Amino acid sequence: MNAPIILAIILCVTITITPTRAENDRLCWNKISKCILDHEARSLVEPKYNPKSPSFNMTDYLCCPLMVQTVETDKACFCTIDTVLHQNPTLASNVTTIFSVCSIVDSLASLDNLCLGIAPTPAEAPLYPDVEAPLYPDVEAPMMPVLPPL
Repeated sequence: MNAPIILAIILCVTITITPTRAENDRLCWNKISKCILDHEARSLVEPKYNPKSPSFNMTDYLCCPLMVQTVETDKACFCTIDTVLHQNPTLASNVTTIFSVCSIVDSLASLDNLCLGIAPTPAEAPLYPDVEAPLYPDVEAPMMPVLPPL
């Protein structure tokens, strides 16, 4: 698997298990996660976008329009990732690289500026969801590979 797909899966799992103030705050990331996972297999066989950077290929752009649209139409939901990245700083560099490829932001600082006054602070976001309630009751969960801890 190429690095962006592995990162996307880790990011999707992290976002899924990191609840926010309202369930609606998770819906945009559910759509983005589904987009990334839907293109995972195709990504492995696509030609590389930049031979100097084997991590990216053309398939990695397929979810960019959805992410850009989410920033424009549901910034509050999109900005929940800011909290996730502050709670998991090891993901920040790779995630902002993907956001940069999509022309959204190019650093954690620029994501902070984009989300200024919108995203909850890291202290306000609980680490574990309510295990009694499904996160997305109307969406069938994709099969997720078991990944080793970072």
